[in-house]
Amino acid sequence: LMLFKTTDRDLQFDMSLSGLDVPTVVFNHKTLFLLTVDLFPHAKPVSQRDPLRVIRITEEDLIRPVPEASEATPPQVPPGSRS
Repeated sequence: LMLFKTTDRDLQFDMSLSGLDVPTVVFNHKTLFLLTVDLFPHAKPVSQRDPLRVIRITEEDLIRPVPEASEATPPQVPPGSRS
């Protein structure tokens, strides 16, 4: 699975399969390898940047079921915006 990073923050994967060079998750008898491509246009070279801020992604974040449309909460419409 290719992930295109478009933020200055770093992605940190907390997966149950550790010790591998590539973050890996197994779900529904399928192994997913998470490959990150940094597309953010950094203003400074790596050696001159501030310490990284991290976005932590857990295995549960990736395999959590998404509610069906009928179960989802309908979008809220601001008062006075209905025609």
